[in-house]
Amino acid sequence: MLFCNGYDDSFTIATSLFFLLTRFVYCGRLSLSIAIDVRCGMKIKVFDSELKVMEVLWDEGEMTASRVVKVMKELVGWNRTTTYTVIGKLIDKGAVERSGDNFMCKALITKEQVQEYETTELIDKLFNGSAEVFMSALFSNKNLTEDEVKDLKRLVERLK
Repeated sequence: MLFCNGYDDSFTIATSLFFLLTRFVYCGRLSLSIAIDVRCGMKIKVFDSELKVMEVLWDEGEMTASRVVKVMKELVGWNRTTTYTVIGKLIDKGAVERSGDNFMCKALITKEQVQEYETTELIDKLFNGSAEVFMSALFSNKNLTEDEVKDLKRLVERLK
């Protein structure tokens, strides 16, 4: 049985499935843009350009779309149309909500959700899903200090 945020009613499940299907049809590329319903605690694939806008929203919080345009112009030199296009894509994916007469933009997913999704995808794609192989590759050419090794051991112990 499917559960969504603790609920198992058919309306919630049907709404979630509809959201997924419409995102897949909209994206047209299942392998490149996996849009998943955040209302069920899942993740959304965020591309590099979208990540830049998300970083602004995570760092500065809720802000008007026009303010996002100004910040993106300063940070990366984007024009208004480019920024609005990226915001629109994030809204379509369910990563950003825009509301009100002044078009307030608010992140609906956290940086940690994106990090978790991207890390899992990287490990699955390049390391056959093995965290051990990933960690080995990550640290194989690094000269870790004793303190760094101790910190990593403590981290692994906490994760058990």
